[in-house]
Amino acid sequence: VDMKYYSIIYELIDDVKKLLSGLLSPDISESITGNVAIGLMPSINSVLAVRLIEKVKSELPQVTLRIVEGYSGHLIEWLHRGDLDISFLYGPAHDLHLRCTGLLYENIALISAPGKLNNLGKEIQLSDIAHLPIVLPSRPHGIRILVDNAVAKAGVKLNVEISGDAFEVLKSLVKTGNYHAFIPLSAVNELSLIHISE
Repeated sequence: VDMKYYSIIYELIDDVKKLLSGLLSPDISESITGNVAIGLMPSINSVLAVRLIEKVKSELPQVTLRIVEGYSGHLIEWLHRGDLDISFLYGPAHDLHLRCTGLLYENIALISAPGKLNNLGKEIQLSDIAHLPIVLPSRPHGIRILVDNAVAKAGVKLNVEISGDAFEVLKSLVKTGNYHAFIPLSAVNELSLIHISE
């Protein structure tokens, strides 16, 4: 794993600690007990869940965490229903009718199987990829909303061939070399990425 992704994880955990700083002081943390349900998106679950669980167990030993994985649209719905206490979400916070705090701004990149887009260069315009077969989560999930807003702003229509709400399936489709997808940089590992300029 690239060290820059560890840096992102540590920064995110530090931001969470700052948000909870009052709760984490020794005299108060001993009295905090109970169950907390936290929502995580599949793209950050693998890089954040274990560290978050370990940190809470070490600093709030009487708190039991329940980690729930889902796309932003589902997580927002579960927050509104009270099934989750807190969640990490992508996208703009307005119109969610939730109290939100920005923790991290992360770039989203076009990913492809290695060698599939060598002719495009490392930075391209959205119009350069309009013909490519794209796989994306369905609406109202955060990444899909961000991508849809960006292509609308650029006046481009993408060739979205598959909408899927299973992150590992989307990544597996990209690995076949037949599809391309947009995912956060922290979730990129063995796949090739290209930066899209606005």
